[in-house]
Amino acid sequence: MAFLTSANATFTLVIPGLFPAAQTIQGWATDDFMSVDKYKLSENVIGVDGRKSSGFIPTLKLTTISLQADSQSNDIFSYWIQAMEKAREIYRGEGTIIYPSINKSASLTYGTLEDVQKIPSIKKQLEMMQYTINWESINVAIL
Repeated sequence: MAFLTSANATFTLVIPGLFPAAQTIQGWATDDFMSVDKYKLSENVIGVDGRKSSGFIPTLKLTTISLQADSQSNDIFSYWIQAMEKAREIYRGEGTIIYPSINKSASLTYGTLEDVQKIPSIKKQLEMMQYTINWESINVAIL
């Protein structure tokens, strides 16, 4: 039987050239660790004669990682950002998410940092840090 808990989910990240060994991302933000955007899977049109035509389209997949301001995993993202800015090159990541509560895993391939936050916003408390990663593919498997 599947459950909805996310407390036992894990996310690991490998960044060849920076972090060749899998890094477990920890220190998730309250109520929001990873947002996964919907994406367009097909393009659909209809001609003036009323006949529909459809086609599959490859689409990038966006995730937003949210970490508490004091999460040590922010250092992984800071290093990734600094390396890209210094080299003026892209470093790609590969990720794995494991969802024990629903008996599934997801492999995320060819991820590049797209939107980043270098420092936390200062409010009553330091706010969460967010990083958007643009993935080429997300493949789901049953454990």
